[in-house]
Amino acid sequence: METKYQALFSPLKVGSVELPNRIAMMPMGVFSPRLLNMDTVAYTKDGADY
Repeated sequence: METKYQALFSPLKVGSVELPNRIAMMPMGVFSPRLLNMDTVAYTKDGADY
């Protein structure tokens, strides 16, 4: 693959696990009130959809 970000799409070994690329989605506040009802500790509709 000829690209400016060739390393981004190459495999990476972390411990005994090999990841197919280096793209990751970081956590986005799964304990926020929008996603989790703090009174019932249940996911809201937005949290379930996320």
